[in-house]
Amino acid sequence: MIRHKNKPIEYLSNTGPTLDIISPELSGVCKSPMKIDIKFTPKEGSFINFSSLKVELLKIIPIDITHMVKPYTTEKGILAENISLPKGMHKLKLTLCDNLGGKTQVVYNVTVV
Repeated sequence: MIRHKNKPIEYLSNTGPTLDIISPELSGVCKSPMKIDIKFTPKEGSFINFSSLKVELLKIIPIDITHMVKPYTTEKGILAENISLPKGMHKLKLTLCDNLGGKTQVVYNVTVV
C-alpha cells in the first residue's frame, strides 16, 4: 500500500511494505535543497529487505539517487534533509521489497523551483 497525505501516487507494484510519503509535498512546488521523509511499514509476518531500496530520478536515462538517501535510511524509513535536485518537474521512482518477495514500487512527481 502507498499513501500520501495530499494526493494519490502511481504504483507499479504493491505487494511489499507500505510506504507513507510525508515529504516532499506533491500538491505544490518544492525548493531545493529539500527534505525527503518516507515511512516504511512491513506487512505482517515479513521484514524489509533494505538491500532492495532504490530511489531513481526518471529521465530519458534513469538516474539512481539511492546513494543520496541511503545514509539517512533506517528500519523506519528515510529522513533526509538538504537533498538537492535540479529545478524542473521530476518523476521519482521508489522501490522497496520484503523478505517474502513482496515488492512495492511507486512513481510520483515533484516540481522543484
